[in-house]
Amino acid sequence: MKRAAFVFGLVFVLAGLAGFVPALCPGGRLFGLFATNEPHDLFYIGTGVLGLVMSLGTQGFARKYFRIVAIAYGLLGLMGFLEGGRQLLLGMAINKADNVLDLFIALVAFLLGVLWPSGDEGHALA
Repeated sequence: MKRAAFVFGLVFVLAGLAGFVPALCPGGRLFGLFATNEPHDLFYIGTGVLGLVMSLGTQGFARKYFRIVAIAYGLLGLMGFLEGGRQLLLGMAINKADNVLDLFIALVAFLLGVLWPSGDEGHALA
């Protein structure tokens, strides 16, 4: 679980940093697909740093990270879909691709934080 939290955190930080690289964001879309702006990038970096820090704690601490991510990204994805055609949500640039990605992240985080067996020392992601 701790390794999974570390990997998630690292990916979030890298994705957030990628949003600051103009060559990776043609037309304000990361990789030409995901709407991005500074607040959105900082949200990803913050989520990533939280994952890196929480991965240093206990297995339970790492599990709590995934529960936090599941709630935050689930709400963000649902709010994005409910807002319809708006291009900003809480100051963050969004589009349908972002909303789908946020819900996917929430689902994976839910599976890891809630449904993954608590005796996870023997699993590959432990």
